[in-house]
Order: sequence, then structure tokens, then C-alpha cells
Amino acid sequence: MNNFYDKLLNIKGNNIEDEIKKAILDTKYYYNKLTTERTCFIYSSKIFEILKKNGVSCHLIDTSDFDIDYSHAFVLVPFNKDKFYLVDPTYEQFIVNKDVAIQELYNFGYIELNDEIWKLYLKDICSYSKDISVNDVFYGKKK
Repeated sequence: MNNFYDKLLNIKGNNIEDEIKKAILDTKYYYNKLTTERTCFIYSSKIFEILKKNGVSCHLIDTSDFDIDYSHAFVLVPFNKDKFYLVDPTYEQFIVNKDVAIQELYNFGYIELNDEIWKLYLKDICSYSKDISVNDVFYGKKK
């Protein structure tokens, strides 16, 4: 944590990546008999709840909130200035073959975002690319 903004995002000084891993594991354990297919809101809500309880700044996001017809929930976790982790342990439901676009997200349920990964993710979950930035989704689309 190098600056004041970073400290505001993580007031407890926790390792954010460790908190995400723990939240995913706890959620999978909690819902151990539940498939990840069509359960994105259930999984993402639980992860959001755990992260918030542990003092991690995050937002529960629904794609319908930014003009995508298909509703899908996931969690964005900010760290540093304009950097985010995407947390979506239900991403696997969108993969129809072993040629996974975002292997790390598929394997671990979260990934550090960049523009390329964000575009691939939107394409995978929506079947098309949407011209909206992660900042717009997290902070609200600028008018």
C-alpha cells in the first residue's frame, strides 16, 4: 500500500488477493451441492457478502445494469488506482469447449483485469463485445 487511495480501498490492510481466494473457497464450500450453471447471482452475492464483511471494497455487478440484455452477476474488486480483480467462479458455464479464452478466470474464479481480458470476458458472457470500460461499470457510466 503506497498511497492514501490504496489505503482507503483496503482500510484493514489485508492482502486483497488472499481475501478473494478465501471468499471463493468459503462460497464453494457453502454451496457445495449447487452447480455453477445459472447461479451467478447466488455465488456472487455470497462472495460479495464475505468480502464486505472482511473489509474489502467491492461491488456486486449485474450486466443488465449497463445495458446488456443478458443478466449475469459478478464481483469487481478495486485495488490501486484504476485496477480491478474480476471475481466470477461461475464463468465456467459459458465455456463450451476446452479452448478457454480466459484460462486463469476459468481455473481460479478470479483474475486481475486489463482491457483485453475485460473485452474477452464480455464477449464470453454476452456473445458480443460491449464498448464499456471497467471504470464505467464500477463507478457508473459517465453521461
